[in-house]
Formats: sequence, structure tokens, C-alpha cells
Amino acid sequence: MAKAVNIRISGLQRDISDEPTVVECCGTLHSDTAQHYIRYTDPDGIKNMIKLASGRATVTRSGALSSIMEFVEGSRTECVYPTPYGNFDTAIETSSVQIFGSDASPFARIVYDLTMNGQRISGCELTICISQA
Repeated sequence: MAKAVNIRISGLQRDISDEPTVVECCGTLHSDTAQHYIRYTDPDGIKNMIKLASGRATVTRSGALSSIMEFVEGSRTECVYPTPYGNFDTAIETSSVQIFGSDASPFARIVYDLTMNGQRISGCELTICISQA
């Protein structure tokens, strides 16, 4: 059963800025024995689903800009990342996917390197914090 939650997502591109990009919103959380499913609509109206499991995370965006980004610990994954300025071929080299907390309030930290159109962009960190609404 999905529960209403508060979601705080912080993304940091270490080689670009010392200031993270932060999104705070409301959504839902459903947890089973193997995964957490987090659903929310971001301020731009894009629907998002984040699946967190041991050693991996998947971020699926749908709407005007749709994409699937996979973070698999110790692996390189590829996707097309759409923006209003065009699509970017994206590679994600994930160092770690750590999940802490309880089924009711998970916290995730994902560390990865980001490459777009063959150019390394930055070392990145994504944190996802869930709290009860």
C-alpha cells in the first residue's frame, strides 16, 4: 500500500558547482521486501518514479521529457537524456548505491560520474530522503 510522503532530492555536480540542486515535493512510497518505489510529480509537471534496490536505482521520468536513468553499482549504463534544447547521449558510471533507514523512511545516496555526448561532465552525487507526510 502506498503511503503519502515528503520527498527531498538533492543533486550535486562536484566539478561544476559546490551548491546542490534541491527538489522538495510530496509523493507516495511503496516498499516491498526487495525495493522501494517512490512516485512524485516535479515542479515542471514531469511524473517521476524512483526504484531503489540493493546496489541499484532506476529513475523513470514521463511526460513532456521522458527518460530512464539506471544506476547500477560498479557498472556503466547508457540512456538518452532529453532537454528542451535537444537530446543528449548519456553514460552513467555508478560507484555506489547506498540505501539506509527503514521501509517507512528510506534514505539513498548514489555516487556516479556523468558523461554526455562523449564529454565527461562531472562527478555527481544524488541523495534521496523520504519522510512521513
